Amino acid sequence: MRMNPVYKNELKMSARSMQLPVLAVIFNSILSVVALIALYGIRQNYINSGGNPYHSMMILYVVVLTIEVVLLCLFVPSAAGGSIAGERERQTLDILLSSRMTVREIVTGKLLSCISMAMLLVVTSIPILAVTSMYGGMQLGLLYQSAAYVGFFILFAGSIGVFCSCRFKKTTYASISAYGLLIVLTIGTGLLVLLLNMVFGGGFGQFSVTASVSDISCAYSSEVDMGTEVSTVHAVAGIIYLWLLNPAITYGMLISHQIGEIGIVEELLHRMGAAQVVVEHWLAVSVSVQAVFIIIMTALSTKYLDPQNERFKAGNKILKKHKSQ
Repeated sequence: MRMNPVYKNELKMSARSMQLPVLAVIFNSILSVVALIALYGIRQNYINSGGNPYHSMMILYVVVLTIEVVLLCLFVPSAAGGSIAGERERQTLDILLSSRMTVREIVTGKLLSCISMAMLLVVTSIPILAVTSMYGGMQLGLLYQSAAYVGFFILFAGSIGVFCSCRFKKTTYASISAYGLLIVLTIGTGLLVLLLNMVFGGGFGQFSVTASVSDISCAYSSEVDMGTEVSTVHAVAGIIYLWLLNPAITYGMLISHQIGEIGIVEELLHRMGAAQVVVEHWLAVSVSVQAVFIIIMTALSTKYLDPQNERFKAGNKILKKHKSQ
């Protein structure tokens, strides 16, 4: 099987550079310090009170994994955002485009390169997460499950970064745009759904029993007519499905499954107006929706990088004019 030439070249350059080893040391040092400080506190509490440390170990697992995801949120958009824009600023992009490689191969190679660097950080952090099983905490299979989802999140964030890198001509603008788009998809959609439901729905709705479906259903409504057993679903109830595109909600659902607190998340989604079948399969549906989003971002990246695209030609003219001044 022929390896992507861009990806192969990026791997060689990473192997010769000290940037990735230094980054891995810093990344794992932060996680290790947090884990060791928390473990010392758990141990002291166990010695003084003799309580069961299982609950504390679960909290430690969630904290360490969340810090890892946050650090990746800081690294991946920046690395992916400079992948194509950096080539353009170094005036080496025309050489890539004039080769026998297709535009899709160039985009895919740059994306795989960013994913590989971030996944190396994730793999090296698994032993730190495994420390949480010291007192009977998380099972090893759940750690691998978390690592798999973090890898998918890296692909999600990387596709955004590569898209912005193709869309914008300078690395600074591309990285800032990648951070902004990721914030909109996480914090932005989260606040939007909560705000609309609070303003137009009078809070988070309430549970109701409807005879029309002969089952207990959770419908978002500002008013419930219990006499007629009919729920009035508010017009903004469908806005909850924006959360299917929100990786933070998907991450929260995964953690809830792992620590056994899924009922709380399901209740929130029900109160916000999500359908029962979607709530039951939220992880699978949200990952599928985000996978489609990744495909769209990759396709748009290929379109914007295509030399036949008028936007590409105009961007190169502006960049050359800026360098000549």
